[in-house]
Amino acid sequence: MEDEFYRLMGQALERWQYVEADVVRTYSIAVKSRNTNALIASFHKVVSITSKLDMVDEAVRFSDLDDTAKSRWKTLSNRIRKASRKRNYLVHWTITTNTMHVAGEQVFITANVFNPANNKSWSEREKFYSRDLRSWAAEWNSLHNDLRLYLDPLPT
Repeated sequence: MEDEFYRLMGQALERWQYVEADVVRTYSIAVKSRNTNALIASFHKVVSITSKLDMVDEAVRFSDLDDTAKSRWKTLSNRIRKASRKRNYLVHWTITTNTMHVAGEQVFITANVFNPANNKSWSEREKFYSRDLRSWAAEWNSLHNDLRLYLDPLPT
């Protein structure tokens, strides 16, 4: 059970990396810097995906991309923001094992158990299982594919 959970966790994070690579590619296309290395290096100094998306949103808004491309980016950016919440669960919440749970639900992610603000009982806490990780990986793979369809025809 645990091995499967950790494998799915790694697979989901791999899919998320593709989404983040597409975000920086969008930024690079929108800004059109002659020094791509400086642009990408400075972009990666920002840690928060929300801040990165804010940067890209503004770069696209003031770019010379056509209105259709700008509108499509807005939709994709909103999808990335929504998906990033799940990514944050994956990397910031606590992985817990409870052998008393039914098969497939013995390993799960839940809000940090050491944070006193998370004072809900175990039965009330939100939990994410292997099935959720599978779903997230598929969602992020689909998002990456949609980003590629958006990016590939854009002028570089």
